[in-house]
Amino acid sequence: MKIAIKRQQTRLGTRSQFISMAKDRQKRVADELRGEIDQSSKGIKELCGFDIRLAMDDDEFADWCESEEGHAVFSRGEISGRDGLCMRKKCEKHKYWLRIAMEDIELEERLVNEGATMVLAEENGQRERQDVKSLMESQRLK
Repeated sequence: MKIAIKRQQTRLGTRSQFISMAKDRQKRVADELRGEIDQSSKGIKELCGFDIRLAMDDDEFADWCESEEGHAVFSRGEISGRDGLCMRKKCEKHKYWLRIAMEDIELEERLVNEGATMVLAEENGQRERQDVKSLMESQRLK
């Protein structure tokens, strides 16, 4: 159980890091577009910037992270290029993607932490029961 919780915490940390990199890429690409097209300063807020990898389920995302492309992204610490990036302005399909992704991560982290607390409490309870059992046996042997 502890191993599963550690794995979930690692997975959430990785996804959170990816969300941060996607946000940074959104800003970087908007700045690039502003320079290319001489857009107004609103361009950064209007660019959707949703990355299609954010729609992957946990297993797909884990597989992608283990791929050559995933390793390259995490070793660089940034998502380069514009592949998989929604380039629409004021995109209704992905509206609030960043807020939703962050809230999802926060909720999952809370659930995992609650699970870790429950596992720790169960382990402590087992230790206490074992201590009581050992004490009772040592008392009986005297």
